[in-house]
Amino acid sequence: MKWGPPVGGRKPIKKAVLAGSLASAVAISSLALTAAPATAAMPVDIQISSEDYGSSEQVKDFEAGLEYIMSIPDDVLLRGDVATAEWAKGHLRTNVEGVPSAATGGEAAPVGIMYASVLGCSAAIGTVIATTAIPVAKLLKIKRLVKAVGGVKETVKLMWGASFSYEKISALGGSIGVLAAEFIGVTSIREKCFN
Repeated sequence: MKWGPPVGGRKPIKKAVLAGSLASAVAISSLALTAAPATAAMPVDIQISSEDYGSSEQVKDFEAGLEYIMSIPDDVLLRGDVATAEWAKGHLRTNVEGVPSAATGGEAAPVGIMYASVLGCSAAIGTVIATTAIPVAKLLKIKRLVKAVGGVKETVKLMWGASFSYEKISALGGSIGVLAAEFIGVTSIREKCFN
């Protein structure tokens, strides 16, 4: 018995393999490939007594930092990083509005002036904004996420309930998890605001 090319030569085999490959490719491409929809984060009921929430310096400090971001006018942000940095340098606020600060000799700092806080979170946020370390697009996203969570107080309440731990906050999912990820990417904010 002699081994060699099939009776019709190699061309029919090549055509058959090519036709089979083409048919497989067409069949696969015709399938509707869609990503599974993201499941909404399950609502997390964090039990916080009014006596506990808001009493820690970390809560007040982080709240002041978020309030500062939320106070930046959108029209300033839309003009770009330089305009935002200029605005930030002229519009720093107290670490907690009206609360006595060590930087003011124990007196309430006037609205419009920001002093370094005990923990440094609000100071870190103010500094990265004034130095354009956070791009305007990220600030706009942070503002949108804070609004989606329910405002500054609700955002801080959720983060406080998760012990300001990035892992716990991101496990909550949804807007609060995305917001934590936005902050955790900035080293000075991560070090001063999260455990």
